[in-house]
Amino acid sequence: MNKQLTEPRIGAIVVFDGDGVVWKVLSTILGWFYPEYNRFCPKPWHVGFISRLDTQRGWVVAEATGQGVQENYLSHYDQRYYKLYDWFGYSLLRVEVDKFLSWRIGCHYDKLAYVWVTVACLANKLLGINIGRWRNDSYMCWELVEEFVGCMGKPFVKNNRTITIVDIMRSLDAREK
Repeated sequence: MNKQLTEPRIGAIVVFDGDGVVWKVLSTILGWFYPEYNRFCPKPWHVGFISRLDTQRGWVVAEATGQGVQENYLSHYDQRYYKLYDWFGYSLLRVEVDKFLSWRIGCHYDKLAYVWVTVACLANKLLGINIGRWRNDSYMCWELVEEFVGCMGKPFVKNNRTITIVDIMRSLDAREK
C-alpha cells in the first residue's frame, strides 16, 4: 500500500527537494556513505510536518529553517518540489501538535548540527560507533521532525542515533510497503 499522500493532513511528513551549495556538497557526501541516497528522486533534503489547517490560508507546515523553528503556509512552496508522507496512518489531533510546538516555535536554527551529523556518520560508518544525538536548544529540520515523531510515539530511529535524511527516507519508504 502506497503511503504517499495526495492531500495534506495534520501530522503528515513533508519531504522537500534540496537546493544550493550546502545541499550539493552534503548530498554528495551522503551519497558516498549511503549509496541509496542517490536513488531517491528527487533527492530529499529538507523536512517538516503539517501542523494545522488555517481555514483562511490553507495548510501550515512546521519546519526549522535558517530563521529558526517556525510555521509557514504550504501553499508558498511549489508542489513539484515536495512530497507528503503518511507516517502515522491517521491524522493527529491539532492539540497534540500545538502542545509539541508550544515551546519549540522560535527556537534557533542549529547550524552546528551539520558538523555533528558529518562526524556521527563518519564515526558510524568507519568505526562502527554510535556517538548519539546532538542535544541543544536549537534545531535543524531533521532533528525537529525526528523529535516530533518520537514525541508522538513513533520515532524513525531508535537507540539515540544521530538522524540523517537517509534514515528518514528509509523509514518513510518502509512505511510505504
